[in-house]
Amino acid sequence: MAKQMIDEANFSIELPENISTLKIKHHAVQYSVVGKPLTIYLNNSERNANLWKIPDEMPDWYSSNLEKLEINLENGKIYSRAIIEEELDGDLAEGQEYYIRYFLKTSESSGIIGEVVDEIDRYLIKFKIDYIDNENSQSIEFFVPNSVYKYLLGFDISQPVMWVSNLVLEPPTTTPSDPEDDPFTRFFHRLYNLIITGESSPVTGDPWQILAYSKIINRNTPRNYSEDLNPFIENDLALIKNISEPDVLNHDSLYPTRVSAIFESFG
Repeated sequence: MAKQMIDEANFSIELPENISTLKIKHHAVQYSVVGKPLTIYLNNSERNANLWKIPDEMPDWYSSNLEKLEINLENGKIYSRAIIEEELDGDLAEGQEYYIRYFLKTSESSGIIGEVVDEIDRYLIKFKIDYIDNENSQSIEFFVPNSVYKYLLGFDISQPVMWVSNLVLEPPTTTPSDPEDDPFTRFFHRLYNLIITGESSPVTGDPWQILAYSKIINRNTPRNYSEDLNPFIENDLALIKNISEPDVLNHDSLYPTRVSAIFESFG
């Protein structure tokens, strides 16, 4: 019996005694949103998608709330045959967490066990950060799950996301005594702490922040990458972290000037 921890979720699977486990690369969650079929790409350095398979030993290889979506795994892609409606499993689809387990046989004596742990979004949301780098105006964009959107903006995570056509945050005219007292500084304060928790305390840190960090990575991971390190983590996330470092209103370089939220609805 081999027992692994993947995305902070424990599960067990019957495997031959000589099966070992390798480091799992991040999944690329392309769509986990109302109005689209669930679409997740599994990355591996061999670039042989046929090696991924459903773990036959696990009848419950995905959570019961996905049952009506008819989940399938084929050619390195996890997808649903049905689109995600506004209601799922008798409740609002938005915010429902789910798991999907998979297995990759890399040789006769080694393999990878993995588990996607994520959530259903109502809207596809990304943030655009405008910033100054050595007196040059730059920008960077990244997708976030709806729960993280609400957390970074100080909204109630338990409530549905409200559609906003043009949400913009700009620096305050005076520095607040506490970063939580202003929407702009609160955004970067929370974003930085979330990244730091995910990087430095992946086991002992706040479970919600760790999982949120994982979800951000999964939404921004490129499909079919084969490098040793996820390029989103190495490049974009590292830059976002540097921009967000305290105090964002007094940076010597890489200081942010605006945050925009961009929504897309598919249903």
